[in-house]
Amino acid sequence: QVALGCTHYAFLRPVLRRILPAHVELVDAGDPVARRTLHVIEQAGFEVDHAGAEVEALCYATGDVTAFESTVDRLRAAGAALPPLRISRPVA
Repeated sequence: QVALGCTHYAFLRPVLRRILPAHVELVDAGDPVARRTLHVIEQAGFEVDHAGAEVEALCYATGDVTAFESTVDRLRAAGAALPPLRISRPVA
């Protein structure tokens, strides 16, 4: 087994599936965390769109934005399933 111990590792699943032997099980904490988060949001009374439309992720880069974009490009080229990203540098 390989445990994806952080919720943002799910984008590596296609790459890991391709390079790991077939008998290796991937254990992903992301789905249960997402379900619990959705439950908490709904319990707080926020409206949630369940249509499943693709969303854009806003990323704040505290380091070199060009290096971050290059890493994202390499991950996508390797088969990682990433949503559209908008990368911003936080205001100091």
